[in-house]
Amino acid sequence: MKKFFLIIISFLIFNNLQAGYGSGDLKLTDQSVYAFHDYLKGKLGKPERFFISIDGRTTHWWYCPYSQCAPMGDTQEAKKCEARARVKCGTFAVGRSVKWKNGINPGGKEARFSSKDSIIEVREKLAALGFYGTNTSISSSSKNYRIGKRSFVMNWSGYNNLIKGEIEFKEKEKVGALTLKLPNNDGKCEGTYALSTNQGTWSLLCSNDMNASGNLVLNNTDGSVAGRGKDSKGNGVTFRVNPE
Repeated sequence: MKKFFLIIISFLIFNNLQAGYGSGDLKLTDQSVYAFHDYLKGKLGKPERFFISIDGRTTHWWYCPYSQCAPMGDTQEAKKCEARARVKCGTFAVGRSVKWKNGINPGGKEARFSSKDSIIEVREKLAALGFYGTNTSISSSSKNYRIGKRSFVMNWSGYNNLIKGEIEFKEKEKVGALTLKLPNNDGKCEGTYALSTNQGTWSLLCSNDMNASGNLVLNNTDGSVAGRGKDSKGNGVTFRVNPE
């Protein structure tokens, strides 16, 4: 009887953990991709569960700071996400493996991520799994796509000096990562951008709790990129990536 009772308890726990797995079409926003990348790093402990709202905008996750942690039910944690999102949430990843079923994600090895994945690699994998962006690759088979880094100069209202930064990009996927250091030892900012044809979006999160986002315009003639937006206090932010 005792063994049977333990089997029943184990069955109930297992089903509770599986209950909140997400399914259906899902596209992560740039902010959500950045949050997922932060989760994968596991700086606060072993990544256990990553939850996301069905509109791809709100995220929630938890770590295990110890060698072992008691299992937490997906349904229970999804409700915490829903309280902020005001829409349904589901389990997106268990550990570093994406579990959300969208008809494209095959699961297994292809759905596994690493703590060492760069933001660009995370974007690429999510796009391949159908969770990010659209199919915007250029159809010219003769084009030599470039991968590398370029510098840019940013004008952030509230700072007297121009801010120098670096952009890491993959031309074919039209995605990249932005990094810069704020003047006056105000901290470091990291972010991402994504282009679709000649327009796109960018976003930054800074260690001083500031954030900024806006739009991008690509000059297809010389390859330069102009960005314009605002920070969380309404200050204007502009930058330009010069042609090579």
